[in-house]
Amino acid sequence: TITADISAINTDNDTNTTNSTLSLSSGTLSLTDSAGDTITADISGIDTQYSVFNSATAGLVPASQGTGASLFLNQAGSFINIPQADGDTIGGVRVNGNNLSINSSTGILSATINVRQSVVHVGVFTLQATTNLNSATETLLRWKPGLSATDSSSQGLVHTATNNIPQGTLFTCSDTSGVYNINVQLALTDGTTQGRSFHVAELRVYTNATSTTGYGDDVRTYFLGSGYSRMLSGTNKCFWGGSIQITMQQNDQFEILTSRKYVSNTNALNLNDGALATRLIIDRVVIS
Repeated sequence: TITADISAINTDNDTNTTNSTLSLSSGTLSLTDSAGDTITADISGIDTQYSVFNSATAGLVPASQGTGASLFLNQAGSFINIPQADGDTIGGVRVNGNNLSINSSTGILSATINVRQSVVHVGVFTLQATTNLNSATETLLRWKPGLSATDSSSQGLVHTATNNIPQGTLFTCSDTSGVYNINVQLALTDGTTQGRSFHVAELRVYTNATSTTGYGDDVRTYFLGSGYSRMLSGTNKCFWGGSIQITMQQNDQFEILTSRKYVSNTNALNLNDGALATRLIIDRVVIS
């Protein structure tokens, strides 16, 4: 609040004298009547963010009044300018009404987010080499073809097609992150003298790998599926595996293994190769 003594204004000499003019210049407020009598008040100490606005309604000033936002005081006719917000300045923002909205009753700001999900095919992989499940209780599977980090179709995965382990078994994430659908089918369809065996397919995950051809830190192993085979004439068909979706960060890895839980003899028990037999399918889930 500022005050000014207006007793010096003479209203007796001219019956038509009125306090007709109010002006503001360089921090000085001047009140002049029609007889030429003037009084002034120094208001330079008042925050210059206060301005006069010709309105009788409290609320936000329309966009046409300038940048930023303005908030009316309780008394109609005055408002405070709020600077427009940017990377360095705290201030007001305007809601454009596309996916943002403000409830006129509550003043609550809300957003509508539309998420679209699509799938990009990475590839179908088959066995790199003959794999005998009768030779070990846990068998790591080697796959071909390879994936290069410089090839856009690899979708952020790197893999080396080789008989060496772990180079030929590992898939390493070279991207910042990625979500992948993984489908595994293992097949025993040849042989009539191997007897009975029981198998479990799993996916093992590693983190913090320092190369694409060596193991990172072992995190966990996920169950994919199981199968019981009876490799006799007429019953020598067995398929097992499963599907899983994993989220990978850069330098995370996975590999596929199958564990033999039981076998009745030591005859060779080879996985069948080919896309219609033993195969690994990888797709990347893209969220935008």
